[in-house]
Amino acid sequence: MTRRIPSILVAAAALVGGAALLGTPAAQAGNGVVTAYTLVTPTSVSKTKLQVRAVIPAGINCPNLVVKKGNGSTMSLSMKMRSPGVTTGAAFASTRACKANIPKINAGITSARVGPVSVPFSLPARYDKIVMLGDTGCRVDDGTTPDIQDCSKTSGTNPADYWPLSRNSVAIAKEKPDLTVFTGDFFYREDACPTAFEARCGGSPPPIDSFRFNDTDYGWMADVFIPMAPLFEAAPILAVRGNHEQCDRGGNGWFLFFEVSTALGPDACAPPTLGGATVPNISPSWAFDAPITNGRSLRIVAVDSAYGRNFDITSWVDTQRPQYEAAQQLSTAKQGRESWLLAHRPMFGVEPIEEAATGLLPYTSIDQTAASYGLLGNYQMIIGSHVHVSQVVKVPNLPVQMVVGNGGSKPDIASESSYQIPAYGPLAKADGTALSPSYTPYGKPSYLWTKVKYGYTVMKPGSKAKQWTAIQRDYTGKTFATCSLVKKDMTCTNSG
Repeated sequence: MTRRIPSILVAAAALVGGAALLGTPAAQAGNGVVTAYTLVTPTSVSKTKLQVRAVIPAGINCPNLVVKKGNGSTMSLSMKMRSPGVTTGAAFASTRACKANIPKINAGITSARVGPVSVPFSLPARYDKIVMLGDTGCRVDDGTTPDIQDCSKTSGTNPADYWPLSRNSVAIAKEKPDLTVFTGDFFYREDACPTAFEARCGGSPPPIDSFRFNDTDYGWMADVFIPMAPLFEAAPILAVRGNHEQCDRGGNGWFLFFEVSTALGPDACAPPTLGGATVPNISPSWAFDAPITNGRSLRIVAVDSAYGRNFDITSWVDTQRPQYEAAQQLSTAKQGRESWLLAHRPMFGVEPIEEAATGLLPYTSIDQTAASYGLLGNYQMIIGSHVHVSQVVKVPNLPVQMVVGNGGSKPDIASESSYQIPAYGPLAKADGTALSPSYTPYGKPSYLWTKVKYGYTVMKPGSKAKQWTAIQRDYTGKTFATCSLVKKDMTCTNSG
């Protein structure tokens, strides 16, 4: 489909820090539509599994979703308002979100739009190409040692010195995927740009100091809606929440713009009182089915893994485990079904050796590893991100772990030699003893492949059941590796 980029996005690209942005004449010319996109949902939310969202300036009514039928007639559907919690105050005072389900029409739909913005309107009868990526925002972290990615440049050699998300989005759009899977962590502008780094992040929308969360609607504009516009136009997106979308970080934007469950509303991360602390929460697990061929289908089971610790086991395990138990029920074996587990925090992701805590191994998301213990047998593969690399980890007798965290956010360590097979398996300490008497450690990984290179992953089904090819592409669309998934094993071959 041909996309007309809303004029407000052009204005936003130049004025992304400007408070008057959403009230410009450009916004009026675009019928008040900042951007629009299509989310994959549970069937309990939409019978077609598709819901269109629109972002609009506050103070105007939701636009209509206009669909063109196969018989040439059109249908105009009212969109319903999604409002942020009132206790988000000025942080989300400028925008609102709207929603409408794609309807089921006997004549079929040939196009859909919200104002001037064309949106994906259908799912294929069979899936031949699925794109996966995560961890996309531009890191602005003014900590004890400032960690500032260069948000002003879209290409380079040192990963800290550029932010290629806009180019990554263009490359993905050219793929014409059937589905885009997003593994979490949209939002990274968690601090104001330090004066000493204005050349890197000057104009980046800052958090509001008096609030105990980090995101703002302008921050989401800069980190997500402007650079990812081509990606959103290309295909429906199935997204899970990342740790950067915790309620005390970027959770308000997540629930306003991307959450698809009905259990938690658009104000789910708003603090109980203005200026008060947020309360952790968790969305229910759900599943999406993608037909591959007659008698063969893929089930993607999505789990909210936003909370938890990286290197140790905490009481969050007791809150998290019911979601893995629900996921296990959703992934019950069925003839012809292949199941993937989608969770932002990887069960078996390997951090660089420099990141490991004293006495512990460099496995990440140990709370999730413990919470899912004994509940992973139904899956062929686990997909996550969290580690800002492209990675494959094979732990014996378990589904392969794939990490697709190279979407654009700066990696902690850029040296690939820092990513090494630990001496012992997950849930063990550095000396091999168990982290907790409640969990026998898993076996040492038999395979680890890591590339520190920005890009995305294209999944294509093979001719036989449980066979897939994972093509690793950089942000220009060039292939840098090809991985082969057979049953629960995956190996990768670098290109060039």
